[in-house]
Amino acid sequence: MTDFGKYWNIAIEALYNVNPWVFTGLALLYFALDTFYSKYVLSIGRLKPISASNYSALLILLTGFATSEYVRNLWYLVPMCAGAWLGSFVSIEIERKKRNKRAKLRRDQKKEIMKKINT
Repeated sequence: MTDFGKYWNIAIEALYNVNPWVFTGLALLYFALDTFYSKYVLSIGRLKPISASNYSALLILLTGFATSEYVRNLWYLVPMCAGAWLGSFVSIEIERKKRNKRAKLRRDQKKEIMKKINT
C-alpha cells in the first residue's frame, strides 16, 4: 500500500525550501527562453540559418541552467511553466500585431494605387 502521507510531507518540505529569488529568476528565465524559442521557430520558417543557429545555441544554454534547478526541487516547475506560457503568448502576440500592421499597410498601398489608376 502506498503511504501518501509520506509523499505529502516530502512535498510540503520541498515547498518550504523554495528560494523566492530562484523562483522569480526561473520565471523570468523561462519567459526569455520561450520568447527565444518562438523567435527560433520563426527564423526556421523564414529560412534564416544564422539566426536559427544562434537561437538554438542560446536555448540549449538557458535550458541547462534551468534544468539543474528543477531537478533539486520540483516546485520550481511552477514558475517555469508560468514563464514559458507568458513568453510564448507575448512573443506570438507581438508577431501577430506586426503582421497585421504589414497587411494593413499593403491594403492601404493597394487602395492608393487603385485611386491613382481610376483618376
